[in-house]
Amino acid sequence: MEIPSNLEEMEKLIQDEEKRRRFSRQMIIAVPASLELMSKGRASHPLAGKPAKANGELIYVEDWFEKVFGMPYLLHELNRPPLIIYFCRMALDRSVPVDNDVVYVTCHGSGGLLHNSEIERC
Repeated sequence: MEIPSNLEEMEKLIQDEEKRRRFSRQMIIAVPASLELMSKGRASHPLAGKPAKANGELIYVEDWFEKVFGMPYLLHELNRPPLIIYFCRMALDRSVPVDNDVVYVTCHGSGGLLHNSEIERC
C-alpha cells in the first residue's frame, strides 16, 4: 500500500462507508476539543522520558504529540510519514480512537506515533 500524502488520497483509502461515517463523526467532535487543548495545554505524559511497552516491544516515551510538535495532533499538517501513517491507522482501524491522546515514542532508534491506549507501563 502506498502511503497517502494528503487528505484526499487518505479518503480514497477509506472505502468502507461505516469507517468513513465513524471517522467523519469523530473528527467533528475531535477538532473543537483540539482547539480547547491547544488553549489550555496539559501536563507532560506520565511516562515521558521513561521506557514502556507497546505490543510487547520496548519503547521509549518522549511525550504527548503536542508537547513535542507544538500543537495537538488533529490540528497538525500531515506533512511527515509518521503523521500520515498514524492518520491512516486512526481512520482505518476501529481500535485506534480519533482524538489527541497521541504520544510520540521511539523504538529501535526510530520515532513514531502511538495512541496512549496502546502504551503499557514496564
